[in-house]
Amino acid sequence: MKKTIILFLLFIVAGTVFANYASAEIPPNNDLPNLLQASAPSVVIGRITKYMVGLAGTIALIFFIYGGCLWLISAGRPDYVTKGRNAMVWAGIGLVVIFASYALVYLAYRVIKP
Repeated sequence: MKKTIILFLLFIVAGTVFANYASAEIPPNNDLPNLLQASAPSVVIGRITKYMVGLAGTIALIFFIYGGCLWLISAGRPDYVTKGRNAMVWAGIGLVVIFASYALVYLAYRVIKP
């Protein structure tokens, strides 16, 4: 019970401090900078999608390399060979799913866009 009260008070104090700090950072005319340099939500969503697909592809490539390294250093041990092959297969399946989902989103966007 004592820990709960201490955590509650800590959150209250931290929330008050951060709320005061955040309100001091807003310019008086509320003119926030446009960091994405985009005026339409569709452009923002498109950029986020592009970066997410790039990140997912990078992660899949890392897992593919990991599987290849496991297979390479297996020295004939069947468990390492299986582990490496499975990592490579699932990374390949992940890439197919990533690119298929991107293609579907792109196709849907082209159909919906006036």
